[in-house]
Amino acid sequence: MSLRVADEQISTISFEGQALNTARGTSAYGQAYDPATDHESMTSTGVPTILIGNAVYEATDCTVDFDSRIVGRRRIGTEGPGSLRRGRMRVTGTINVYLDAWTEIDKHEAGSVSSLVLGMESSDGYAYSLSIPELRWTQAMTDTEGPDLDDFARLSFQGELDATEGITARWQSFAA
Repeated sequence: MSLRVADEQISTISFEGQALNTARGTSAYGQAYDPATDHESMTSTGVPTILIGNAVYEATDCTVDFDSRIVGRRRIGTEGPGSLRRGRMRVTGTINVYLDAWTEIDKHEAGSVSSLVLGMESSDGYAYSLSIPELRWTQAMTDTEGPDLDDFARLSFQGELDATEGITARWQSFAA
């Protein structure tokens, strides 16, 4: 899954799937699927505000990628994959923020952990949040072009398993 949020753009979530076949069957949970509920598009109407290490940062854009490392296993004499290889979940991403403090740059240099919370709300009041309680910055760059121009930090990260919560990331939705 990939999540993309940027100033004055429609936020997107895209999925890629791996499966052994496309047969549809019944289960103890039901024989039919409920249709998806339509909601308004989620557009960032201003600079998204994001919590990084419990401090507020103003971001211009953010991407988060979730990779489950599932891959189809193929073998000679069969059509399609015969099984699926499972892997470790990997959460990575990049965020561009206005450089108002050096705190996260210092954390990158020290190899210290940080955290990320991204909240979004649609025009009809539905809200979603992504929380990564423990991450490490894999790359941190600053762009300071001089007087009368904004300074930016481009921070790339990898999520880590948070020992306290037992998760790498949490996706939450809130009804209007």
